[in-house]
Amino acid sequence: MASWAAGGSADDRRMKVDATTDLIPDPGLRIGGAARAARAGGSFEVIDPSRRVALTRVADASPDDVDDAVAVARRAFLESDWASRPAHERGAVLVRLAALIRDRSEPLAELESRSNGAPITESRAQVAAAATIFEFFGGLAPSVIGTMPNAGAAVLDLVTVEPFGVCGLITPFNAPIFTMAMKAAPALAVGNAVVVKPSPLTPLTTLAVADLAQTAGIPDGIVNVIPSQSVETGAALVAHRDVPRISFTGSTPVGQSIHASAAALTKRVTLELGGKSATLVCEDADPATVVQESAYASVFRSSGQLCTHRSRIFVPRSMLDRFVDLYVERVRSFRIGDPLDPSTEIGPLASDHHRNRVEAMVRDAARRLEPVIGGQRAVVEGLPDAAFFQPTVFVDPPADLSIMREEIFGPVACIVGYEHLDDAIGQANDTDYGLTASIWSSDVGAALRIASRLQAGNVSINQASVIAPWAPFGGHKQSGIGVELGLEALRDCVQLKNVMVKLPG
Repeated sequence: MASWAAGGSADDRRMKVDATTDLIPDPGLRIGGAARAARAGGSFEVIDPSRRVALTRVADASPDDVDDAVAVARRAFLESDWASRPAHERGAVLVRLAALIRDRSEPLAELESRSNGAPITESRAQVAAAATIFEFFGGLAPSVIGTMPNAGAAVLDLVTVEPFGVCGLITPFNAPIFTMAMKAAPALAVGNAVVVKPSPLTPLTTLAVADLAQTAGIPDGIVNVIPSQSVETGAALVAHRDVPRISFTGSTPVGQSIHASAAALTKRVTLELGGKSATLVCEDADPATVVQESAYASVFRSSGQLCTHRSRIFVPRSMLDRFVDLYVERVRSFRIGDPLDPSTEIGPLASDHHRNRVEAMVRDAARRLEPVIGGQRAVVEGLPDAAFFQPTVFVDPPADLSIMREEIFGPVACIVGYEHLDDAIGQANDTDYGLTASIWSSDVGAALRIASRLQAGNVSINQASVIAPWAPFGGHKQSGIGVELGLEALRDCVQLKNVMVKLPG
């Protein structure tokens, strides 16, 4: 079993932050329950975006390693007892895994923050949510059952549920432990094996969870992890003939490419893609409550690097000035700082490359409309090289600006005044995306009627949260295909087989 101890020499690890030696998992690939080097011997650095130091070097998987991982996973699926165990026994293992994650919650949260720059409070919440997801699907495992249609007295008709075999899971940098749990838990609960390709920016917590899965009692080869910075490696996993199901979270263009590749082999795909989501504030809403409860949680949490963020905010023009004043006051209060400081609300963006993209979009918008706050890089004392960007707010930007049309994935909000509710609903729907939406109103009945008109897969009313383990999570339009979470996700991880028996007599 792979060790949690950091692997490689001190020079290889180049650890320059004060962390315990067991914080970083062995940097090898996880194939067949063991940590091993990549076939070609390559590796890449995992960088702390706050301190700009290498946390470790991680083995860089190639398409040959994909072949190895898939072969091992398929063999484990066919030869171990994982798929054939009673569902409640598999579920009990996932519940044990949830307990192990909770036992290691603080080092896992620190590892996540050191990998992607998220504030430690956010990372703690992500780790807790991951544990809850494994626990939830562990308890839910026995609920996926077959049926026996009434085919008449002469025929016994059985509809059975069967796992696919090997599921390929591709996860993003912004919430790696959460998305790994969201994808792996339902797949494992029904008996599949998984091969996980995490983002090259944030592979460490995924490797750590793979080790804990083994400790929990999941057989060798059922959970495999192949970090890689190569596009070819991800493409090889998607195109592999022995991987009949793919689940991907990331940008819409990459998701569209994966969908095209998977379609060539008629694979089952789940795609959780980009968003350009809206918050709709009604005339009867209290602006102070909306700002206090949604400004951070709905837009600026994780420095805006969440696909669920509702960064287009439609406000009645009669309250626009007061709303903007309250919003700017709240944004001005955000504490930008070291992600490991529990008082920090805004950490750095995950990389210079990503900050450059956010900065370019803001600069392009500022040529036509100055932001009312922010719009520049931020500098934090003691962390001069980190990719911080000021929380930024635009008011009434033209609808054709990229900040109104494209996913920014950064700390940028657009507040738009409206005269009539129908206009606001139309503007909210005027996007290629349809992931989330929020409605704020003191009239819940009216809010429910508005929700039925919004083109989004997940709508919250009078709260910021749009994700829960028991609720299906997925987008409309170009925000995705299929769902994660809920009983629906569990059913997406099995295929149906109908068996008809002619009875004697």
